[in-house]
Amino acid sequence: MIEIIIVLLVILIPSFILIQRYPDFFFWLFLMLFFDPGGFFQGYFESNIFGLIDYSDVIFVLLVIAILSVKKGTVLINNDKDFKKIFYYFLLVQIYYVIFYGFLVPYLNNRIDFQFFLQKNRMYFMALPIMYGVYLFTQRSINIFFKMLVFFSITLLILYLITLLTNIPIVPLETLERYTGSGIERISMLSYGLIHWILPIAIILFFIKQRKR
Repeated sequence: MIEIIIVLLVILIPSFILIQRYPDFFFWLFLMLFFDPGGFFQGYFESNIFGLIDYSDVIFVLLVIAILSVKKGTVLINNDKDFKKIFYYFLLVQIYYVIFYGFLVPYLNNRIDFQFFLQKNRMYFMALPIMYGVYLFTQRSINIFFKMLVFFSITLLILYLITLLTNIPIVPLETLERYTGSGIERISMLSYGLIHWILPIAIILFFIKQRKR
């Protein structure tokens, strides 16, 4: 346990310094890794680092550091009234969810375990800070994200093809039967990350550039 904590500190401290200098690059990089492209964390490490902490928890902390590294981020957000309305709406929904679903209903049924509720739903609570960060960095450096998405997509698809052709377990795979008793199997990566978003994002960027002309 102590050794793992020391390793995490050794990783986080230099990461903090680098993120402070290049917040845009590292925010998009960590966002890509957050969705586990290729399924490496899930397939080879079962998503766990130690105890109740998994890879998404550590990457989320790094994402927050990148967001906080932008000094005038709140000014940019405050200038967009529509985004603020949407953000506060989701915040109210989240507060309602915590009070009623996480506390009140279990309390009335004598099944309250608030710590387990927070642990089980932590990805839900990460959504708003990540939404905030995506909006902020989209205004600043959406091109970095798209370039990174293309790079990850091409690299993973090449590794996936090599894995299929050589049976070398580079990318973790899963096999699913098309339907029971068919004998037809489908092979895929455990996780495609954000690869599926590459086409719609390309279309969005195309129209953004058209409007700027």
